[in-house]
Amino acid sequence: FANPNGDFIPSAECGLMLLNDSMSWFGFWSLILASLLPMFLSILYFYMCYRKELSEVEWLKKLLVDIQSIK
Repeated sequence: FANPNGDFIPSAECGLMLLNDSMSWFGFWSLILASLLPMFLSILYFYMCYRKELSEVEWLKKLLVDIQSIK
């Protein structure tokens, strides 16, 4: 493999660089996804209940029941 400067990079070193880069990228995105997932799920849940046009009190009761069923 040759980098943009035209220098020749040994294939093993290039593969290692790509692997290292993708690993840090994957770790970065998995961290972001893990932190955003609960928020996304709660927004989605709220949206679904909103679409069903439940009143807020009913929605809160439903949420409390769900939370209690999880525990």
